[in-house]
Amino acid sequence: MNTNMTALAEQALELLRVQYGMSKKETWMYKQYGFKPILQHFKQMGIADYSKSEMASFMKDARTNFEKGNLMKWKWQRIRKASVLLASLQSDGTLDMTPCIPWEVEHNPLHQEPSEDQLNNANDVFAIIYQVKMEIQKFNANHDTLKTYVYYGFDPLLRYFQQNKTEKYDTALVQKFLNQQKKSFATGVIHEAAYQKARKVVLMIEEYRKTGTVRWHYQPRLGFRPVSSYYADIWDKFQKENEGVLSEISLDTIKSNVRRFMLTLEDKGIYSFNEVSHQTVGDCISQMAAHFSGGQNSLLFSLRIFLRFLNKNGMTDINLSVAVPDLTIPRRTIQSGFSEEELARLLKSPNVDTPVGKRDFAIMITAVQTGLRAIDIKNLKRSNIDWRSNEIRIVQHKTKRPLSLPLRPRTGNAIADYLLNGRPESDLPYIFLCATPPARPIGNYTISRIITDHMLRAEVPKKMRRGSHSFRRTFGKNLLEAEIPLDMLSELLGHTRPDSSRPYLSMNEKELKLCGLSLSSIEKAGEIL
Repeated sequence: MNTNMTALAEQALELLRVQYGMSKKETWMYKQYGFKPILQHFKQMGIADYSKSEMASFMKDARTNFEKGNLMKWKWQRIRKASVLLASLQSDGTLDMTPCIPWEVEHNPLHQEPSEDQLNNANDVFAIIYQVKMEIQKFNANHDTLKTYVYYGFDPLLRYFQQNKTEKYDTALVQKFLNQQKKSFATGVIHEAAYQKARKVVLMIEEYRKTGTVRWHYQPRLGFRPVSSYYADIWDKFQKENEGVLSEISLDTIKSNVRRFMLTLEDKGIYSFNEVSHQTVGDCISQMAAHFSGGQNSLLFSLRIFLRFLNKNGMTDINLSVAVPDLTIPRRTIQSGFSEEELARLLKSPNVDTPVGKRDFAIMITAVQTGLRAIDIKNLKRSNIDWRSNEIRIVQHKTKRPLSLPLRPRTGNAIADYLLNGRPESDLPYIFLCATPPARPIGNYTISRIITDHMLRAEVPKKMRRGSHSFRRTFGKNLLEAEIPLDMLSELLGHTRPDSSRPYLSMNEKELKLCGLSLSSIEKAGEIL
């Protein structure tokens, strides 16, 4: 039986008012933003009566506009509910007032469980994509995060396989898909976030096929140039031998420097360490020196230890480490802390009404009132804080020695506020976590990035400062100005040698002025001579 669309919509609105007691305002919202767009479409198509197929076509177009950002979420939801109401009223004369089944579940095959045969087929692309999507849900990622992976990663990839009329997973086809997405990004057809999600999805799928699971980790940045498999394999052997021997930060530094060395060799057409001579090492160091404006000692240390490893393990015929200079001319700079005025601006920068702001403020106030290194703040656990005795007790990451510091009220209150009102729910022992799902500790360099961001917001000049370490400098400077003895300063900073505290003396301008020698006696001596 044919049902006029306009009459059907008017009947639905009347039932909403009379039978379900909907307010005038809410009824008007349904009329204006739900039924009206549908009626306009049917009128444009020259269709007067309700048509299930035409309604499906209109809803598909509306969904596409919503996914592209051309239709706001609340308008899409009105249209979706209106379509459901019209369908139920046309079929059985009643309104279906139950919550709508999510569009993704109803229309997206990724949200429907694959058949048993598909799951048992290790090469079925639909089953593989579905299983990887289920793995991501284990990270407790929120709905919006999962949606972006579906829209920009899984859906386009599945459609690409469907366009190529195959359900068998093919790595070469996946690479063609990525190349197509890259081209679309380069030409402005899709934005960077869509391309990034596609890359991330492919990496997770490949990892799942190899290991049967998916880890949450960051993908290489755009434009990242990997070294050849020969160099990569040798680095893996070096890393495996030195894990537990060298600290995590040292390994990261060595990896960055050695990777640059390997890429420099590749630029010279050298793809084997047996082709490297002492002269080659020297040439590479000279070429790389421009990238190390603060001095090359880090580079020289990294190359020396790596080249010794090669020779010790028979990967080179000669000991290339002897071509690495013993040292370079040191570039000494006095790294100042923050002034009181700068510090006040920095601590006002975070918005403490937000979870991220509570975290950032707690990190900064902890840094300035304890002088802890960034790595120790990153590693702070709940068990490190004794709330009854107001103490922070840790084993320092750098020195491996225990350290006890007073927990000052402002620091304690900031940490407590973050733990109670800002920290993501997690059983992890670490205090400071990343703000975005999944719950995980903040990275090694996150604290420095946080401080740098707030320095920019607070318009604090960067000068020669190095982010978070400036708080440690400020802490040491304040202790000196309070006339704390140097040995006590060394203990509070967790130094293992008294000499380590000497750089802090250079910041005590007031006391340094007292060490100046008058030139008046020298001038008089000159006159006598």
